[in-house]
Amino acid sequence: MAICALLLFGSFRPEQALAANGYTIVDLGVPPGTPSSGSSSARGINNAGVVVGTFTPAPPPCPERFITGQLSHHAFRWTPETGMQDLGALISAPCDIGAAAISNAGFIVGHSSEPGFGLRVAFWSPGSLSPVSLGLPPVCAGLPPSQCDVFLANNGFGNNSISPTGDTVVGAVCASGQPCRTFIWRLGQGFEELANTVLLYAINSHGAMACSIFTGSATQACRRNPDGTYHFLEFPSLSEPIAICEAFAINDNEETAGYCETAITGSDVAMFWDKAGTPQIINQNVDGFAFGDAMNGNGDVVGRDNSNFGFLWTKKKGL
Repeated sequence: MAICALLLFGSFRPEQALAANGYTIVDLGVPPGTPSSGSSSARGINNAGVVVGTFTPAPPPCPERFITGQLSHHAFRWTPETGMQDLGALISAPCDIGAAAISNAGFIVGHSSEPGFGLRVAFWSPGSLSPVSLGLPPVCAGLPPSQCDVFLANNGFGNNSISPTGDTVVGAVCASGQPCRTFIWRLGQGFEELANTVLLYAINSHGAMACSIFTGSATQACRRNPDGTYHFLEFPSLSEPIAICEAFAINDNEETAGYCETAITGSDVAMFWDKAGTPQIINQNVDGFAFGDAMNGNGDVVGRDNSNFGFLWTKKKGL
C-alpha cells in the first residue's frame, strides 16, 4: 500500500482537481519484496522532483519486531529513473529510520530511533545510500544515550528543517533534567545551541529562519536574520487576546507563514506575514484551528484545519 498526500479543491475528487490544474498522480509504490502489510509514506520533495520518506522494508532488519507486531521502518529516496531506493539505517539504530526532508542540492535529513539510544537526526550526502548521525549537541555531554533526544524542527515537516543548499539543519534537543533547546547545525562546524526561549522551524536560501520567541507574557512569531538578529512579526487584530504566534515557514523573499492562538478560547488561525512583518489572516476556522505549514517563493501557503482538510492560499486568489 502506498500513501500519498493530496490537496482537496472544493467538491472535486482529488484526481479531478489535480487534472484540472495540470497535475497527475504518481504512485511511488514500495520496494520489491515489501510485505503485504507494508506501506510507504512520502515526506519531502526538492525542486528536481526527488522524493524522500519512509517504508517498511523486507526482509526485515529486526525480525524480532514482527513477533511482537511492531514493524521496522527504513528511509527511501525515489526518482523516476531509479524508483524507490532503500537508504539504509544507522548502525546504532537499525530498526527505525525515516527521511523527512531533501534539499535542492540532494542532502537528506531524517529521524532515527531505537530503545537505549534515544531519538537522533540522520543525514545523507547527495547520492549516498548510508546515513550518518549528526551526533549530539554539547548539552548532551556526559549523559547516557537514552537520556538525550535530538530531532528536526517541526518534526521535519516538509523541507523546512534543512536549507536548500543542504549545509544547515535546524532542530531541537531535549536532554534529561534540562529544558529543551533549539539548535543550528552547520556542515563542517557542528552545533550551535540557542536560548530555550527560541524555537526555529524553517530556513531559506539566505540563512534567514522562521521562528518564535517566548517574551515572558506571550510567544511571538519572528524571523531570525542571517546575522543572528531577530525581527518580530506583528500580532494580528482578533476579537480576543493572543497567547501564541509562531512562524513555521519562510521563503527567499523573507515572507513567513504560521499560526496564532487566542488566549481565551484557544482557537488557532493560519497566518501570513510579509517581509516587514505585517500580518494577514489567511484561514480562520471558527470551530477550531487552522495552521499555515509551508510556502513557496510566490508566497502561496498550504496548511491544514481541524477538519483534517488541507488548504491552499494564494496571494492572487486567496483561500
